[in-house]
This record gives sequence, structure tokens and C-alpha cells, in this order.
Amino acid sequence: MLVIILAQKAAHALGLADTDQISPKQIESISGLPGGTIRSKLMELRQKRIVDSANGNYSIPNHSILHVSLNTNASPTKDSKPRIQRMKKTKNNSPEMIKLLRLEHSSIGEKRLNLLLSPGKYLERSLAVLAIAREAGIESLSPADITQFLKEKVRANALRENISMALMRGTKYVDRFRLDQGGAYGYKIMVAGDQLLEKTLTESTKE
Repeated sequence: MLVIILAQKAAHALGLADTDQISPKQIESISGLPGGTIRSKLMELRQKRIVDSANGNYSIPNHSILHVSLNTNASPTKDSKPRIQRMKKTKNNSPEMIKLLRLEHSSIGEKRLNLLLSPGKYLERSLAVLAIAREAGIESLSPADITQFLKEKVRANALRENISMALMRGTKYVDRFRLDQGGAYGYKIMVAGDQLLEKTLTESTKE
């Protein structure tokens, strides 16, 4: 949760967002955590003065950033028990994801490949992946699917949180729907998304 709130602050500092505040609902959408858990933890963070709240939205004030950094590296207390590391289960790819990862680079196209490899432009890159998936007969993808495609197929740097945030703000270009009760969302590219993608590819060609 703190990483998501800090990401919002960074996006605002870089001119990528209108505000450094984020709502509990947005945090729920990006993290997939239950809304009740998020609101409870936000209340604890506010009581500890790590986050500020205004009109139901939350942000991390400048004076708390150092405290957050120190918190992540805090030494264990005497009462703390050693953590037992468990091996993560490898998630099996869905048939749709296997099909997507097996696509030839020629089917992606040089223009779209250059866009996928470019830094930033998370919304445009996500739209490109959704368009590629649609051409392969796959109607929708989750932010995790898009991130996996960028990392494994294209070898591009991408963070799922940035993909989620970009798609959540780009509802003009994508159709969003809930995949399951756990809070995960799927996205389909819409006509406006096709138009923005085409415009982006045209402008990149001129450059």
C-alpha cells in the first residue's frame, strides 16, 4: 500500500498525475487487496502520521518519506520471530497466455515493437499489447498478463503497478470489468484506444 501511495506521489512529481493523492478504491484496484483491509491499514498509517488524508484520499507528506524508508529497513526486535521462507508456487500460464507468448515478432510489427520497448508510455504500451492479443483471438487481459508479455516476450521493463494505474486512469480507451471476487480486473481495448494507439504509432514514425 505504501509503495502504491509513493508511486502516486512520484507520478505527480513527474507531471504524470494531477494530484499526489489516491483513494482507497484506487489502491484496491491496483493491489487487489480487500477494501476493508485497506481502510483499516490506512487508518493505522494515519494514526502513525505516515500518511495524510483529505476528502477521503490519501498521500504521503514529504516529511514522512524518510520514515517510510527507515521502516522498510528496520532491524528486527528482540521479540520478533525469524520468518520461514516458503517457496512460491509457480503459476501455470493460461492457454491464452501461452498462445500470446508464442507469437512471432513479425506478427507484432516493427512499429508496435519499438513502442513496447520504449520507456514510460504505460497506457499506450498496454493498448498495444491488448491490440496484439485481440488479433490473436484473445479478447481481454489483466495488468499481470500485460506485464508478463512485456517482460517475457519483448524483454521490456515494466511494473504491474504502473500498468494497473495507467489502465485505471484510461477508462476512456479500455473497457474494464472484474475478473473474480478477489478484486482483479480485466481490460479490453475500445475504439478510442485503437485511435490513440494509431496516433502514437504515427507520431513515433515521424520522429
